[in-house]
Amino acid sequence: MEGMLKEIISKLESIEKGQQRFDQEVKEIKHVQQQLSQEVKEIKHVQQQLSQEVKEIKHAQQQLSQEVKEIKHAQQQLSQEVKEIRQEVKEIRNEQQQLEQEIKEIKHTQRQHTDMIVQLINSVGVLNENVEELKEEVILSKEYATSAFEETLRLKPKVRKLEESSNEQ
Repeated sequence: MEGMLKEIISKLESIEKGQQRFDQEVKEIKHVQQQLSQEVKEIKHVQQQLSQEVKEIKHAQQQLSQEVKEIKHAQQQLSQEVKEIRQEVKEIRNEQQQLEQEIKEIKHTQRQHTDMIVQLINSVGVLNENVEELKEEVILSKEYATSAFEETLRLKPKVRKLEESSNEQ
């Protein structure tokens, strides 16, 4: 019986050692479980931070998209303004050409008038007969020259303005 008792005691000691090892492993498992739980908390925190950053990035992306739309709209407006300015320049050039042609015609007419005046003055010296007729012709010639001169004076500001705009271009 004593042998059995020793055997039972030996088994009990063995069971006790096994229990201690089991308890130690349970402690280690609980420790690892706590560490894993802490890591899960940290991962969730990082996940929340990343989620917030993603929201912020999406918001920034929407803002940039809106800014791109506004820039494109502004670009279209500028493009339209450039077209309008080009059209205005074209119209101004056409008007300038017309005015230059008018100036040529006025200068030609002025030369003709000047030639006529010279001829009339020369005629006065040659034609001493019928002084009254010559006086009337001279008066008419002077009025005609005056109106031509007045017309020239009236058109001179336009000519100057045209020359200035031509020089600016």
